[in-house]
Amino acid sequence: MWVKLNTSKNVALPGPLPVLHIDKVDIQQAVFDFAGAYRLLQRPLRQGQALPALYFEPFLGARVVYLKQKIDLALEPQGPILPGRSTTLGEEKTWAELMIGGRLWMQVLEKLSFALRGSVSGFGIGEGSDIQWDFLAGADYRPWWRASFKLGYRVYQIDYMTGSGFDAFGYDTTQHGPYLGASIYF
Repeated sequence: MWVKLNTSKNVALPGPLPVLHIDKVDIQQAVFDFAGAYRLLQRPLRQGQALPALYFEPFLGARVVYLKQKIDLALEPQGPILPGRSTTLGEEKTWAELMIGGRLWMQVLEKLSFALRGSVSGFGIGEGSDIQWDFLAGADYRPWWRASFKLGYRVYQIDYMTGSGFDAFGYDTTQHGPYLGASIYF
């Protein structure tokens, strides 16, 4: 998953204070999941027919997160008393954390299946997040043995905080929306 948000804006401060220019707000986030799964359940739903079939696969792995938050600020000059100033706030962080989850899917046709997938990571261990979780519901179309295409809806939540005071760096948000993906099988 990759997210990029940016904007710029002028903010008039109250009273005789100068205008604050938010020259650039740049937020970027990338999330990579790496996991191994084990097929715990494989059951046909009709006696004597291979399809439709129900499958359940728990998985264990790692989630790697890259997070950048940068804000470029500038004060408009107000004569010799308040000269113009600019500064950059924010930083970048990258970390890896333990992830557990599972996938329940139903193959309805040879090339079409529907799936529910959820995972949790972080658990406040080490440099990782306090908690991250996601839930996906979607369809998978597999026109070839080694590749498939996915379409569905995903809800993702992250709560991350490190440092304190002026050194605090945090990100606590819930993101949701449609997703489109592809898988390659080895």
